[in-house]
Amino acid sequence: MITAFGDIAAAREALAAGASDFIAKPVELLKLPIILENNLQRKKIEAKRLSEERADVLFKALKALAAAIDAKSNYTGCRSAHMAGLCLEIGQEMGFSEDRLNTLELAAYIHDVGKINTPDTVLAKNGKLSDDEWVDILKHPGLGADFLSGIDELAEVASIVRHHHEHVDGSGYPDGLKGEAIPLLARVLCVADSFEAMISDRPYRPALSYHVALDELKKNSGTQFDPDVIEATVRVIEKIIADDHREAA
Repeated sequence: MITAFGDIAAAREALAAGASDFIAKPVELLKLPIILENNLQRKKIEAKRLSEERADVLFKALKALAAAIDAKSNYTGCRSAHMAGLCLEIGQEMGFSEDRLNTLELAAYIHDVGKINTPDTVLAKNGKLSDDEWVDILKHPGLGADFLSGIDELAEVASIVRHHHEHVDGSGYPDGLKGEAIPLLARVLCVADSFEAMISDRPYRPALSYHVALDELKKNSGTQFDPDVIEATVRVIEKIIADDHREAA
């Protein structure tokens, strides 16, 4: 606000009404660009802070949703959190930027959101799934992506969630994508998800050892899994195994 009435009361009233600054006449024109730049910079900082606060609230809400999904299956426990940690380690091993790591972490937490629509009897079944039950399972990546697609900030996360069961040879689901057509972060998530599934207790089998699970990953490199992601994962898991041995000793 630019005004000839430059008293304190008028300034307070103008700022309370939404003015970003108060300039009393006569105006020094040479200073005006600096005043405008300072106000624009302040607005940018405020917008960034609000954006970060909104992102933090969204992330906490999605983590809570992930915990609810884990609770639907009595065998998953804190699997989403464990998987997110593994994804971050693989991503760091592959040299991902901080932004990519944040996106990967969020996708890992919420990758199974589509299972909200999967019957509990299917998730907890001890025996072999029927054809209809397999259809319920195969739907969850697409459903999860659909749930997230209405949030503009989660467009990339939705794509990762949709494609985290695709295989590099095209044999995966829901779209049968091959190779680099599968988003890289989805390829990382696929490997981490498979490893965590193998080392977790399931209704139909006990947990596999790290070594056995690692051998399975290597065996399926180039067919189910991206070879570059497998190489990074092997290095990460071998470090974990070595650290565990040192701690045990």
